[in-house]
Amino acid sequence: MKKITLLLLLLVSTFSFAQGTETFDNLTLTGTSYVDGTFTGQDGSTWEYLQSRGDYQISGNAIMLGRNRTPDAEVKSGSIANGIGTLNFDYMQAFSNNVDLDVYVNNVLVANVTTNSEQNVIKNSGNISVNVAGNFVLKFLNTNGAQVVIDNVTWTANGGTPQPALSITAPTDGQIFNPNTTSVNASFNVQNFSVGNTATSDGYISWVLNSTTTAKYDTADETINVSAGNSYTLTAELLDFNGNPLNPAVTQTVNFSVANYTPVATIQDLRDLPEDTYAEFTGEATITFLQNFRNQKYIEDATAAILIDDNNDVLTNTYAIGDNITGLKGLVGAHNGIAQFYPVEDIATIVSNGNTITPQTVTIADFMANYNDYESELIAIENVTITGDTNVFTNGSNYTITENTGDSSVLRTNFYNVDFIGTNLPTEEISFVAGIASHYSGKGQIFPRDLNDFGEVLSTDNIQAQDVSIYPNPANTYVNIQTTNNQAVNIAIYNLLGQEVLTQNNVQNTVNLEGLQKGLYIIKVSNAHVNFTQKLIVK
Repeated sequence: MKKITLLLLLLVSTFSFAQGTETFDNLTLTGTSYVDGTFTGQDGSTWEYLQSRGDYQISGNAIMLGRNRTPDAEVKSGSIANGIGTLNFDYMQAFSNNVDLDVYVNNVLVANVTTNSEQNVIKNSGNISVNVAGNFVLKFLNTNGAQVVIDNVTWTANGGTPQPALSITAPTDGQIFNPNTTSVNASFNVQNFSVGNTATSDGYISWVLNSTTTAKYDTADETINVSAGNSYTLTAELLDFNGNPLNPAVTQTVNFSVANYTPVATIQDLRDLPEDTYAEFTGEATITFLQNFRNQKYIEDATAAILIDDNNDVLTNTYAIGDNITGLKGLVGAHNGIAQFYPVEDIATIVSNGNTITPQTVTIADFMANYNDYESELIAIENVTITGDTNVFTNGSNYTITENTGDSSVLRTNFYNVDFIGTNLPTEEISFVAGIASHYSGKGQIFPRDLNDFGEVLSTDNIQAQDVSIYPNPANTYVNIQTTNNQAVNIAIYNLLGQEVLTQNNVQNTVNLEGLQKGLYIIKVSNAHVNFTQKLIVK
């Protein structure tokens, strides 16, 4: 009799202290930007996060709450049934500053966890006694602490018999699939209810897709055929063998859709689309820089520029700077405030090769005030000095560029191991510095691509024996070259890529410029007595 009583008590205890778990396996958050969003928790409720990111792990997926965010970073569950007895979770200090994390149940503070200079150390909260009956909402709030990673959240129920539960774990509510998607797997999670068609089963799943009802006697995934431009509603419910809903009803609904491509003819139109829009670029743009890192490419047309971030190596063609490309299909997004385009189809074509984009000449004052207008475009800043903590260019470092007006900005060696890395900084004012325009923390930055993005030293030592006059400047279809003694000179004109675009010997007066495009050039004038360099603007 005692053995029977003990067995009954153990069974009751098993039901009374059923455990809930959240490991963030359904969280699809990626990247280093702090964003807001939702996902379906393993308990079936919709969890919400604010100012969080998902690129750090403890064991599989985890979530990181940001520091000093507006609004405060948090992650909270939906309404969870059966109460909560004890709570336990893992957490980790992500960076150098300490964790100070508050934990709430039904908006009542139940715990606070901290760290002390324990970066990347995985800690456990221990069992936190809560003892709240009925439905509850669990919230982790990061008001005062540094970035914290959370994972492996578990809780025990607060008495009562475990109730049947059903959740649709895929697709997630509000999920948008790319236009190439032709089928979607629907996944179901059932707890405390035996699905089947045998005498020992409790009943079955009734799932409805856009008004079509299907009885399901297992929990295996279902394949749903879909097509671009359509929206879908999926509802699942647990029914007993008589086809009756349970009391209370156990049901969940998710809505999802398959996107269409939005066609755009210019990069400015592409940039103007909302984030998470699938787009097809039908115009032509020129590659101004590319690198192996994340298979990135900067492209520019007459309207704007954008960074292609192809970390999945979707684009398999062999591309080069100066290629004009068209037919890109992908997703519009952003990272650290920089607009990006993520390819999803390998159908882009190279229209032509050897094209050039002449850098736009800007002042530092204009650039710093309007850096968003120049983002990812090829620009040049004239008459600058470069200073830094070291006398040599190193990877991933910031340097100060100062215009002859006194205005300053940041030159960043953002492209690793290019040909000027390891070379000395210019010790005098140079005619220009060119590169890709970017910005960080509300300030403009320029990313030089190679040695050709640095102009020559401006020095009066280059003028020898006689003076040289070059006029008009800016020029249109011609320019006059005049020396003090009216001697013949040789001239060479270079674009800001360092490419020679025009050369003439024994010039005594006029040089025809009709073959040059509008933009900034460097003109060199030389003979036995003269070695002179000057910028030339063709308008």
